Amino acid sequence: MPLNLTNLLNSAPVSPPHSHCHNTNTGPSPKELSLLLSPETQANQFINQIKSITPTQPATYNLNKKHLLKSTSYQRPVPITSFSYDQHRRIHTGNNQFLSLSPLLSPPDLIGLNLAHQIDQAIYQDESIDEALDGLLISLVDFLDKADPKDRLDHCRGVLSAGLITWRGILTKLCASVYENGRGGWTQEVMMVDGTVYMVDMKEQEEEEEEEKKGGSSREQTYYGYSYENLVTSPPGRVQPVNTNVQWVAVVKANLNRTRIILGGEVDCVQSDAFNKLQQPADQDNHTSQIQTHQFIEIKTSILPSSDRDYFNLYRFKMLKFWLQSYLLGVPKIHVGMRDRSGIVRGVQEYMTLGIPGLVREAQRQTAGGRWSAECCLGGGAGIVEFVMGKLRKDAAGATDTRLGRCEARLRDIVAEEVVRQRREPPGRGHGHLSEACRAQMATLREWPVYSLVFRPSSKPGQPGSLQLFERPARPSSKPFSHSLFGYQHPLLRPSASPASADRIGFLPDLWIAYLVQTRVQLALQSDPLPTS
Repeated sequence: MPLNLTNLLNSAPVSPPHSHCHNTNTGPSPKELSLLLSPETQANQFINQIKSITPTQPATYNLNKKHLLKSTSYQRPVPITSFSYDQHRRIHTGNNQFLSLSPLLSPPDLIGLNLAHQIDQAIYQDESIDEALDGLLISLVDFLDKADPKDRLDHCRGVLSAGLITWRGILTKLCASVYENGRGGWTQEVMMVDGTVYMVDMKEQEEEEEEEKKGGSSREQTYYGYSYENLVTSPPGRVQPVNTNVQWVAVVKANLNRTRIILGGEVDCVQSDAFNKLQQPADQDNHTSQIQTHQFIEIKTSILPSSDRDYFNLYRFKMLKFWLQSYLLGVPKIHVGMRDRSGIVRGVQEYMTLGIPGLVREAQRQTAGGRWSAECCLGGGAGIVEFVMGKLRKDAAGATDTRLGRCEARLRDIVAEEVVRQRREPPGRGHGHLSEACRAQMATLREWPVYSLVFRPSSKPGQPGSLQLFERPARPSSKPFSHSLFGYQHPLLRPSASPASADRIGFLPDLWIAYLVQTRVQLALQSDPLPTS
């Protein structure tokens, strides 16, 4: 165990040796004591203790549609903030958060256009970089930093009270799992820090190999979607080659049953009037500006159905994905370019998100099988989230016998000790910053446990799929992280010559953990600014 300085200082003094006896005191010398109390030594001791703890037993959960028909509530998403990625994948927040925002222009001469146009000039996002939750977390840091000082800590409490922070695509996978079969499995990486669950997608090697096998035809079909979005959001005569680095991402809050959720998700475009308002005046402060979700529009493409099988696939698979993706982010309208198999636009169809489940029910009265229920989807997603949170809360409660419990307790100690340090500082000095001692203590959190959530659908039709949540001995690092955090700058960021993966606690960037600690310290100082006597 680390040496307790308080006990050492308060212990009874050692009686001096008799004059006729040699000094046999073998206690640490001042130099040795300094080494024992150094942050590096304490960090190594804590890390070794964490490594010596056996991972907890896996937990399993079966998805059963019969048990998912109970009422599941999902609150309409409310915008928090947004951000943009530019053509070089740099991130833009605050006043520049709408840099990559586009309006729906929908030129009248779409019919007959070839979506393979400029396919050889397309620029694609570098998929070899693991972006984890970086963009989403950076946008929250920037939003909280620039919030009105009177309201900032209330906003902080709201963010830190979230039960789940993830991407919209992750929650879509969770909710759609109840209808997955065959090869529709997936793996997510999961962490719980300070009571909040973070979840990111983890592509397994066989998934990546399967995508490679699909080859050119699959890539062409993917390009058709990008190409169509590019066409309907670009002014006539100013269509640039596709660049998938460019995205505008909305960050929203919602509630799934009793779980507060923060989601980030790309929004393809918005209504023209919402876009035009942001273009004027030039000196408008966009730090706190928001576009409400009723202005969001999703852009999709789909093969124009011409057979019973085409219609079955449209209503059973496409519509399920269209509805979930849009509903979870609060997108009210989906604009669909209908194309043939050669990529030629043959028509345009628009769907209201809330009307899709009823539309599918009506269509499927004339089609055998292939039905899906919105209630089952939301119930399945809520069940998975509750399963994960239940397992991790149980592990976090094991303050001495689980790695997660030890790390959560260590995080609380780091915050408490920094509160004591900052109370000793003169007013104004050190406010909003973390001490060097605190930053050194954070190094003890490097071994924060990461869990894998694995879903495997049943091979038998009508049978429920199953999930397993297990603690990894160490996080596999198959892809490098974004070391520069997309060019974002912040006072809590520190230059480092170490590999990008070393600037992480699990898959979370150091910046987020430091910001969490700083915010917890500020909240504690606000609630009890003076030490009790």
